[in-house]
Formats: sequence, structure tokens, C-alpha cells
Amino acid sequence: IFGIASAMKYVHSLGFIHRDLKPANVLLDEFLYPKLADFGLSKSIKENKKDKKSALKSGLKGTLAFCAPEIFTEFEYSYEGDVYSFGMIVYEIMTNKIPFAKLNSLNQLFNEVVIKSSRPEISNEIPECYRQLIECCWSQNPEDRPSFDDIVKILKTDSRFITAEVESAKYFEYIKKVDNSMIGFYKGKKLFQEDDL
Repeated sequence: IFGIASAMKYVHSLGFIHRDLKPANVLLDEFLYPKLADFGLSKSIKENKKDKKSALKSGLKGTLAFCAPEIFTEFEYSYEGDVYSFGMIVYEIMTNKIPFAKLNSLNQLFNEVVIKSSRPEISNEIPECYRQLIECCWSQNPEDRPSFDDIVKILKTDSRFITAEVESAKYFEYIKKVDNSMIGFYKGKKLFQEDDL
């Protein structure tokens, strides 16, 4: 969860949105570290000086069960839409259940997500901190969703996320590894020259 959030924090820091964030687009390496994939629907998103966020409008794209309500109604893609998708991923990781698995049409999903504001049920067996994170991420109102900066900070500093199933030493070692890897990346750095292609 931390690895996915960190990767998305980086993607957003570059001014891009993924637009198809889902478990199938999170690959695992030999150490089970997540790697984001399939940026085919990704778009650059310009910051608006007025409200410091902007959205892209273009038909319905992505995987329906992971699409935020505003995508169904306005075809509005934004940073917050990626956060909604992340909430669904965390739900699937924590419950081992596919969100909206029994709904198989656009009309059914529209009715549940937009009209009824329904979300998959979260068992009380899931620790409260994870339930709160999921519910905050998939909020009906995009403005109520945290940024990936906020999510990463919470996952780093809130000790409640280190449950009995989490080996704290390995978790903090992974956080340190991710933080150190970010030092080498910054906006505008080119990994290759266009002429090299």
C-alpha cells in the first residue's frame, strides 16, 4: 500500500494522472515491491493557478469498478480520481475481495456509485485506520479525498498502520528504501535524449 501511494505521489508530482489505477496495473517484483504499469491512458494535467488543480474531460475511460463518481457523471479525470481508485485497491488488498464484483454493467455501477453513493462493505475485521483510509479515499466528494502526499505522510507516521501482520522493521526499511530512491529523481531530469531513439 505504501509503495503504490509513493509511486502515485511521484506520478502526480510530475503533473500526470494515471486514469486506470487498478490491481492489474500494479506489478510485483521479486521482492514483492509494487511497480506501476500501463500508462496508456495517462495524461498530463496542468495546474490551475486559481485552485491549484485541474481536471481533464474526455469520455469514459479506465476500469469501471475503479472509476470515481465524477468520471461517470462528468467524465472528469483529476488527481482525486486516482485517489478514489487507490481506495478501491486498498479495499481489495485488505479484504481480498474485488470491488463491485457482482455488478457487470455500466448502468448497475452508475446506479450504485453515483445514485446510491454505495461502496463495498468493509468488514469490522479490517483495522479501523485502514477502514478510515479507504473511506476517505473513495469519498463521494472529490474535495474530501486526501492527496497522495497526505496518504504517504499518514502511512509513514501513523503507528496504527503497523498491525500484528506487519513486520515493523521491514516496513521502515522499505520506507527508507523508497525515500532514498526518490533522491535520484526530479522534475525535468531526462533519462535519455530524444536523439538517442
